[in-house]
Amino acid sequence: MKSERAAQIVPSKSTDRILDIDILRGFALFGVILVNIFYFSVPAPYFSEYYDQFTDPLNASVFRIVSWFFTGKFYPIFSFLFGLGFSIQFLNARQKNANPYAFLARRLAILMLFGLAHMIFVWEEDILFIYAAFGFVLLLLVEYSPKFILSTALALYFAPHVFNIVNNFFQFHVQPAPALGSIQGYINFYTTAPYGQILQQRITLYLQKFSELEVLISHLNRLAFFLMGLYVGKKNYISTFRKESRYWFRVLIICFCIFSVGFLADKIMLRDLETLRYPALLLSVEEIVIGVTNLFQVFIYIIGFLLLLTINRIRPFLLPLANIGRTALTVYLTHTIVFSFLFYSFGLRLYASLVPTQLLIIAIGLFFVDVILSILWLKYFQYGPLEWVWRSLTYNKVLPLRKRAS
Repeated sequence: MKSERAAQIVPSKSTDRILDIDILRGFALFGVILVNIFYFSVPAPYFSEYYDQFTDPLNASVFRIVSWFFTGKFYPIFSFLFGLGFSIQFLNARQKNANPYAFLARRLAILMLFGLAHMIFVWEEDILFIYAAFGFVLLLLVEYSPKFILSTALALYFAPHVFNIVNNFFQFHVQPAPALGSIQGYINFYTTAPYGQILQQRITLYLQKFSELEVLISHLNRLAFFLMGLYVGKKNYISTFRKESRYWFRVLIICFCIFSVGFLADKIMLRDLETLRYPALLLSVEEIVIGVTNLFQVFIYIIGFLLLLTINRIRPFLLPLANIGRTALTVYLTHTIVFSFLFYSFGLRLYASLVPTQLLIIAIGLFFVDVILSILWLKYFQYGPLEWVWRSLTYNKVLPLRKRAS
């Protein structure tokens, strides 16, 4: 009976998609790409050391802007949209009298395979495997009440911050030594080592990373935004957003006020931190302030961007981002492959050799090319290339890719 119901699910037409979600996903993917190129081009253990050397006004300002307004702000939006999309897919499957659990489990399992291949062969900072794993958690919680889901999301969001507070006092976690010893060691390795050795190093780093308690707990932050997206989907906020735009504008103002107070408080605490003899307590307060500030900054981005889409004079300029949103899997995997070619030994060998301004220009240029290519591709095809593979495997049949001539 379950298999018969699962077979009744048919892929939704592009006209059935919620356009605003696609546009917001395209916007989020730009932020992800911009941040990723900064992390892709230097070793993680020496990230701050590398970028702190750029003290000229232009490069220092570029890095500061990326850090303040992009780093850690756009993957939550992407996670939020994953949870929101999950909620919509679950409801659509149920309305078609199909088994949403079997359908979504199959979809997540295939995404997990994409992530595993991406992590092994391209980049150890893959997020697809983690997204798929957290998707199975959503399957367990999807039918709980919105209140329970939101409470769980907030608890998970602050769990890493609570862990850091405890660590401030007891210091029970010891950071492992860098794998390649120095920043020059990383540069020599990634610009000279053959692909096979880089692949082995990538797998080692990935396994080491997920053997650390701190890393595992930090990922609860992403699961929290999955659940927030699920909550918004269950409350049906997106479909009524335009009608309730005045209400959401008031919410935006409140979020901005809370963010501003937190941002200023954080800067004051950072200034006073060096003068304290016992800074653990202030560090703990700062940890909570950072958590609250970042959370409301993400809310500002989501609500503010959706409000922009309600303005008829602005909306047409943002519509091209919908094409990026509809081909997000293809764009995400393509950009990491391009970055590998730019920075590693089997490509241009630019690892740890570019300044922040150059990285910014490359990221913007690549995204602009992505927008153009996605528009041209979707003019003739129904799905992105990898989206088509994902869908075909999910529905267990080869779906038509080309659009029919009207």
